[in-house]
Amino acid sequence: CIRDRLFTMPNFTPLLARSHKLLDELFGTLNRILTEPRTEGEMVLKPVVENNNVDCSSDIIRQDNYIQLIRDIKYVLSLAGVQEYLFQEREDLVQLYLKIQSYMQYMHSELRHVTTHVVIDTNNWILALNFALRLYNAHSIIQE
Repeated sequence: CIRDRLFTMPNFTPLLARSHKLLDELFGTLNRILTEPRTEGEMVLKPVVENNNVDCSSDIIRQDNYIQLIRDIKYVLSLAGVQEYLFQEREDLVQLYLKIQSYMQYMHSELRHVTTHVVIDTNNWILALNFALRLYNAHSIIQE
């Protein structure tokens, strides 16, 4: 696969990040996956994020369709010079990244049932936790 060979060239990938807008593509794709409606055949499916809230029951979250993209973001951010470029020259991408991170704030917000017994509870909290941990995994590279 071309992608695998491309990302194993640590001297070339930072050049792609700077000159060919690789970070724009990665962050933009993640944002589009989360915020834009998508179609399956004739059906139009709602976006994963509505009103800045992640729908953890969506297929994209349940099927982990975002994992490879987050891994790619983490890899590119781990290369020498990419973080400096991001924070010194691309404030717009930092803002987009922070916006994506902000979707986690009210993820899986459900009303608590205080006086009634809930017979069946969804396991969506597990999906929410996995999504947040994977996104944090990429974020941890920036913190180092």
